Amino acid sequence: MVGHALDHLSLAPGGLLFIENVGNLVCPAAFDLGEAHKVVVLSVTEGEDKPLKYPDMFAASDLMLLNKIDLLRIWTLTLRPALWRRCALIRALRF
Repeated sequence: MVGHALDHLSLAPGGLLFIENVGNLVCPAAFDLGEAHKVVVLSVTEGEDKPLKYPDMFAASDLMLLNKIDLLRIWTLTLRPALWRRCALIRALRF
């Protein structure tokens, strides 16, 4: 579907096309859409278990963006190290 859409889009040279997944984090990790990079967006309000719940997406992604960082000041400090450890573990297992 994405490949067919590209035939009808006129991207400027060096332009970007973002493919957004609006479902769960399982499918985008399992399928090659022809993208150059996979990016996962994690909200601080989702908790530190997301990397464990969707390890394939965190392993397949080239970049993790942390969303809703304005809430970090009220986000429990003990959750932050757990999140980083889990992401690092999954990334380490990728290679």
